[in-house]
Amino acid sequence: MKHRLVEACAAVFLVATVGVAQAQSYPSKTIRMICPFSPGGNVDITSRTVAPPLANTLGQQVIVENRPGATGQIAAQLVMEAPADGYMIMMVSSSVMTNAPAVYPKLAYDILQDFAPIGRVSEVPLVFVVHPTLPATTTKELIALGKKSARASC
Repeated sequence: MKHRLVEACAAVFLVATVGVAQAQSYPSKTIRMICPFSPGGNVDITSRTVAPPLANTLGQQVIVENRPGATGQIAAQLVMEAPADGYMIMMVSSSVMTNAPAVYPKLAYDILQDFAPIGRVSEVPLVFVVHPTLPATTTKELIALGKKSARASC
């Protein structure tokens, strides 16, 4: 299943970049996959999982390069300013493309104008967990407990 997903993503990537090839065959040099987070996180691990099969499919090396900081803005600006030739791509979580514009109204880029998504690679569910002694086993109970605690401290 995981291998199929990687192959599908590589196929989407190839189809999306065919127009970029112009007169020369693509790819003719190493591709840089920019990761806007530090090594070891889920986006970094996903990048490093996708890069080898993508390299095998494309016949060129794909190097993962971490550019963390500023809620992904450093990496996004780097990719936005790169030539639109398919040799620099970015693996992002949706948070980079949705949270940064909401938190920082004056970004150096426009997520709708300056980037084009080429495929979904994975979904990562997020969950709430609490210490087992906390008297809340649902999100509703946790919210009620928080409200009760807030009222008690006022």
